Amino acid sequence: MKKYSPMLFLFFALFLFSSCRTEMTPTAPKEITVTSFANNTAVRYPNAAEIIIIGEKYPINWHISEEIVQVNICLYKDSKHCQTIVRGTYNDSVFKWNVSDEIVPSKKYQIKIENYSNPDEFYFSQMFMVSRPL
Repeated sequence: MKKYSPMLFLFFALFLFSSCRTEMTPTAPKEITVTSFANNTAVRYPNAAEIIIIGEKYPINWHISEEIVQVNICLYKDSKHCQTIVRGTYNDSVFKWNVSDEIVPSKKYQIKIENYSNPDEFYFSQMFMVSRPL
């Protein structure tokens, strides 16, 4: 039986190791800007503890960069846009929302606040519930 040199074994091991390696091209991570304030997102109200009643008025409260002059406010259900509440309102951190009778009750609503000048910059509320009056 032939004895193989340790050098040949090392060469074979390096060959196996290098042939199993795959070349990976690094990709830039997608940047998502979310501002956090004391365990709340930039959209402060409504939040997960709220039950919004159809037909009532509610404030939408948020806190984002003062450099943003105007915002759009949209309503999402199950991560899908269902209504634009207001377009181009001033970024003064509050908007009085008249909850439309056309909204369908659900526990999966969110408010989206987006920069009017740059819609790629946006903030979502926590999910909240919308219900019919008793």
